[in-house]
Amino acid sequence: MNAETNAEIGPGKRILFALIAAVTVFAIVELGAFACGKILQSRYKMYAAPVAQRSEWFKSYDDYLKRRNPRLGWPFSVEFGGSAYDSSGSRYSPAYPDPAKSPNSVAIFGDSFAFGTEVDDEHAWANQLALSLGSRVGNFGVPGYGTDQAYLRYSLSNDSSRVVILTHLSEGIIRHLTRDWDLITHMGYYAMKPRFVLNRRGALEEVPLPQLSEHEYLRSVGIEPPFLAMEHENFQPGGAAGVTDLTFPYSVAVLRNLGTYQLRALFARRPDHAEFYRRGHPLGGLEITAKILESFQDEARKKGQWPLVVLLPTSQDLAYVRRTGVWSYASLVEELDRAQVNYLDFGPALLKHIGNRDTKEFFKPYRHYNEEASKLLAETVHEALRDRGAISR
Repeated sequence: MNAETNAEIGPGKRILFALIAAVTVFAIVELGAFACGKILQSRYKMYAAPVAQRSEWFKSYDDYLKRRNPRLGWPFSVEFGGSAYDSSGSRYSPAYPDPAKSPNSVAIFGDSFAFGTEVDDEHAWANQLALSLGSRVGNFGVPGYGTDQAYLRYSLSNDSSRVVILTHLSEGIIRHLTRDWDLITHMGYYAMKPRFVLNRRGALEEVPLPQLSEHEYLRSVGIEPPFLAMEHENFQPGGAAGVTDLTFPYSVAVLRNLGTYQLRALFARRPDHAEFYRRGHPLGGLEITAKILESFQDEARKKGQWPLVVLLPTSQDLAYVRRTGVWSYASLVEELDRAQVNYLDFGPALLKHIGNRDTKEFFKPYRHYNEEASKLLAETVHEALRDRGAISR
């Protein structure tokens, strides 16, 4: 009976059945890989094209080009005197609300951790520092900045404060290696930025904002074909950081994505930014970051100002050091020691203050310092300024 059935099926039908089975298996694998890729994208472990975001400061890409800062990208000049920044470009300080009446004794430059995102003006650490000093502190931190942009903003400013502080958030090293923050956040704010590279002499060389048309921008982030690769950019799909887009065949894309820096960090149980602090890393993040901080100190001293670099850890760093006993940015500390940069590492002070408590208690929902951590930062910086002779006792 079986022999008769096989004879009736014939070789042609057997090939057809095998082909159908293969296509079915392939479809199931691809469907599973696609679902896996979507999960990875939702957890920022695989590249996803930025989703356009609404901005109150520009209505279109052409409007963005007209309004953006030609060197820094953002903030826009129309924001000064608005809800976030006073007329001088500093965050509002309830302790000293009028910058025209109270000159800055200290000026702070940095990112959202310098700005104090997720706490109000009263509890921002710059305002707390102003209260303890008894003089105005200009807070020129800008959310989304890398330390490279913060340093450039300082260089372009006319601030004459006696003391200048440049903060460096540990994860900011990633921002030093990109010209478009949208590639990392998956949000379409047109967050194109300048960055620095090291020339053959080891000096900083500024790579300016990308000059792209709207179509070119959409191509550069993978929204419209054909793909446009940017020079000095590491986080585009297929770039040096191993970023991979979810394209067909999805199974191949997911397998290739195993080499992305986010999954390398996940498998190694370390912060996403940790590998970029490795000496000799192909992207040179450690060397570029150290040079930015060293250059800030040199420039401040030439201007007759007293400089301080403040290193700020993330919640990931605290979890990592508790598990391993090593700070993810330890190599940067060594580089700053070697270059004799005047710095303050807030990590040990914060870790000691937390003690046996859960580190999550000291961070807001979007992972910025809460009011208690902000107050501690102000106190720690004040103590450093006093002990190192920047202010009188």
